[in-house]
Amino acid sequence: MNGRFDLNGVPVGYFGEAPETAAYESLCRREVRSISLEMLKKRSLICVQAQEKLRLVDLRPHARAWPVLQSLRIGHTQELAWEALMQGFAGVVYRSAQQLGMDCFAIFGDALRSLKFVWSERLVERSTECLHVTLAETVCRSRLVLAP
Repeated sequence: MNGRFDLNGVPVGYFGEAPETAAYESLCRREVRSISLEMLKKRSLICVQAQEKLRLVDLRPHARAWPVLQSLRIGHTQELAWEALMQGFAGVVYRSAQQLGMDCFAIFGDALRSLKFVWSERLVERSTECLHVTLAETVCRSRLVLAP
């Protein structure tokens, strides 16, 4: 229950509209100072595609006027997510707090089944230990220390 739109007892999948957005949101956040290479070796970047139209609450127009969407007051956004679920929404679309102008998606519960796996790429190549280009760029731009 530490994600902005997490729901008690309901799985929530978080996705970025672009690989860079996903990297910033999940790994290279503003509050992070270093990132573990060992942890990165266990992670992959995945691409999924919705197989049906999903009814989402669009929070993007409210990003500037409603600062809670960009803050760490996750209790408020979790309540909002619960209300959306109770009203039959499959999730929310919102502005990234980590990458200006990019969108993110939180998909709730059963709606996750409508997502089709498209591809997966390791964040660290096993044989060379080279970072995925998206990860290398976001780590560099974020000025993170890469720790063992």
